[in-house]
Amino acid sequence: MSQEETKKKVVVLLNFSLVLVSSLLLLNLFGANLPSIGNALYSFDPAQNLCLIESSERLQSLDIINCCDMVRRQSICIPHIKMTAWGESHVECSIPNSLFSYHLNNKAFYFCQEEIGFPGIR
Repeated sequence: MSQEETKKKVVVLLNFSLVLVSSLLLLNLFGANLPSIGNALYSFDPAQNLCLIESSERLQSLDIINCCDMVRRQSICIPHIKMTAWGESHVECSIPNSLFSYHLNNKAFYFCQEEIGFPGIR
């Protein structure tokens, strides 16, 4: 490939990038609501929301709305993979020295962040 061909490819790539960025800026200017990358990933995740409460080594399933409300009150959320009868959880939220901890899969955790609004994983 000659140097001239390489320069043409770079110019075409830059032009395409500029068109994409300007299109996004125009959409934003006119108030279009585009989904965030997190919402897009949430939409494509085929898993069901999973939220479990653990106390004294006993796990119970919790509906997602109550789960989000309870998890919001916890002070620490850490990555912690746990295999359960309901499926795999990826995040554990708790208050230090508490009797309860909450285990969520990624889909449930991102749902709660989006709907209820609480800090991310430490």
